[in-house]
Amino acid sequence: IGIADSTVVFQPNEQACFSGNKEKTVCYYYDGHLRHINLWGPDNQGFRSGQRIGAEVNMSSSPRKLTFFVDDVEQKYYVINIPQAIRFWSFIIEPNSSFIVTRFERRSSSSAHGVTGSRALEWGKQWAKK
Repeated sequence: IGIADSTVVFQPNEQACFSGNKEKTVCYYYDGHLRHINLWGPDNQGFRSGQRIGAEVNMSSSPRKLTFFVDDVEQKYYVINIPQAIRFWSFIIEPNSSFIVTRFERRSSSSAHGVTGSRALEWGKQWAKK
């Protein structure tokens, strides 16, 4: 799951982070790995089948911000300075797998409030593995 700059052209059967798009995407993998530009950045909590995964973007804040949630629990690492126009994306690896978008909404306020030890990762910069 993740976001991509609105200019990204997705290729069939390929992860959004490939096809020369790694600097234009943020990827949150099932094992918690975050990826943007460099191979791997720091880790949020991993997730598995049956869990709810959320990606909240705050386009009104300065800087613009992406926060991930697993079962409604805000994750430690979030991304700032995201592009002003984005796309959401997901990629399924296992055959016969599926997912359901349960909610897509415009909120009047952010549900992200920061968690202990939270840290911003900046779009457009390489992220160190923690």
